[in-house]
Amino acid sequence: MTSTMKRILFTLFLTYITSSFSNAQSPMWKIWNTTNSNIPSNGLKSIYIDGQNIKWIGTSQGLSKFNDVNFTVYNTSNSPMKGNIVWCVKADKFQNLWVTAFNQGNEGALMKYDRGNSWSFFNSQNSGIESGNQVCVTIDTKSIIWSKFHKLNRFNGSTWFTYNTSPFSQNISWAAFTDSKNNIWIGEDASGLFRLKNDTNWSFYNSSNSGFVGGDVHGITEDSFGNIWVTTIFGGLCKYNQDSNTWKSWRPQNSNLYSPYLLCAHIDKNSNKWIGCMDAFNGLIFFNDTTFTNYPIPISKFSGDIYDIKEDVSGNLWLATT
Repeated sequence: MTSTMKRILFTLFLTYITSSFSNAQSPMWKIWNTTNSNIPSNGLKSIYIDGQNIKWIGTSQGLSKFNDVNFTVYNTSNSPMKGNIVWCVKADKFQNLWVTAFNQGNEGALMKYDRGNSWSFFNSQNSGIESGNQVCVTIDTKSIIWSKFHKLNRFNGSTWFTYNTSPFSQNISWAAFTDSKNNIWIGEDASGLFRLKNDTNWSFYNSSNSGFVGGDVHGITEDSFGNIWVTTIFGGLCKYNQDSNTWKSWRPQNSNLYSPYLLCAHIDKNSNKWIGCMDAFNGLIFFNDTTFTNYPIPISKFSGDIYDIKEDVSGNLWLATT
């Protein structure tokens, strides 16, 4: 029995999670939601785990800090937050948090928080960012901040630049990622996958021009070999080898992947893939590059999407669900 099969799985908020591994010890589950904790919402979007093992959770009711005992909430009523819907939480090399504070029906802001007392924010009123209602953020190896709602924005610490002539269709982007070669990857709804190299060279992948199956891109990550893994809605799971420029995809039609509706993926310390599914097709999927294992629901009711999966220093998985 591998260490992977012994892991503890945590689900933040009304999350369903699996019961038993085939021929292995059942994982232990712990669930936090509004009925058994002071978590502010049952709608969670993202997780970042810092060097002190503190969990920073993007929710539909603000940014939440969790020290494994209590949740501390930052929202528009008690902090400088400009919006309460937090789709994304990332950290730069100084451990400043970059938080998308989306404000439905108004303009929110991209927030910067030093995890102490210092907040700053950027929206169209006080900076060159396209809009304060950003959804996805990534930070490259040069500490450049990249974010996107309809247009791609770049911030070098003093100046904003918006890519008005980029190849984007200006659909919403749910996923942004910086790979080990400092390429910026952006996924667009109903469009495809974009790669920006050296700030100027664009590549675009869709079902018409490549082996990328397509679909709405919701998650992008990278394995230890430099392969890019993409989770999509409708297109299933896709893997891109940048060196050979080749794609491989897994869907119900060509594998035992039980659903093509995938929102996120995490690659653990043993190179196994943990994949979060969407709503009616809800579930957590384990993939060892050969076989997909789906975990049945351990509680009686669950109707939420698994939006994010992160791993702490002890190898435990944390799942954010809606």
